[in-house]
Amino acid sequence: MTCIKTLLLLLPLMAFCNATYADSWTITQSTSATSSSTTILQEGSSAGAVQAVNSINLNGLNSTVNDGSSQQFNGGENNLTLRQHNGTTSSIQAINRVYAHTINGLTQGARLVGGPQNLTFDQASNIGNSNTQSLNDATTSVTGTINKLAQSVLDTATVTMQMTQSAGTQNVQAGNLIKTGELSSTSGDVSQTVRIGIVKQVQSNTSQSIQSGNALVTLGGSTATGGTLTQSFEGSSFGFLGFTFTQTSVSNSVQARNYAGEAL
Repeated sequence: MTCIKTLLLLLPLMAFCNATYADSWTITQSTSATSSSTTILQEGSSAGAVQAVNSINLNGLNSTVNDGSSQQFNGGENNLTLRQHNGTTSSIQAINRVYAHTINGLTQGARLVGGPQNLTFDQASNIGNSNTQSLNDATTSVTGTINKLAQSVLDTATVTMQMTQSAGTQNVQAGNLIKTGELSSTSGDVSQTVRIGIVKQVQSNTSQSIQSGNALVTLGGSTATGGTLTQSFEGSSFGFLGFTFTQTSVSNSVQARNYAGEAL
């Protein structure tokens, strides 16, 4: 009897401890891929798969990424390709990716130098649905918050960014991607910047899909809190050489330089 009473007393205490515990992390990640081109490939009916060069993957209930954290990628003078096909569904490709409940301070940077070279996002004609491709991806749980974040895609030469979506529903391609329901209300705390030479965006046979240099996809619908975001898409230091939008046989899909709104 004594043992049973003791156990009953301990159970509420254990539940209380589990409910209030939160993990907090300061993380620095960097990758230099300057000697050869980088290709990231998802195929063979992959589902719920994640590929990232630098990845922070914390729990969505109470985890925190502390101010001063960083993810950096240097691609050098090489091509960079992200490709999803062969029925891939609900999968993610990114260079820098973070998932957490709260982001209190993170810098994500993807840098391409020298050149010219090609930056290619490809979601092929046999792709499934609900996939994302990005260079920088910052995602929280539906109840999560981003208080401070800076995402950047920068070139120092004539880089061509080619985005191609050839099928599928609710697929996303973006240079910088944020998915959350709440941002800081202070101007300048959360920003997305793309500086690139040439941009070509092509959509065909897609439904409810998004292509954008910078993208905020809000979570939570009517429960989203909102906040303040600065998005900047600009020509490279060598001069902006042009961009093209092409849509063919698409339904409820969006092409943009900067996008902020709900998933389609």
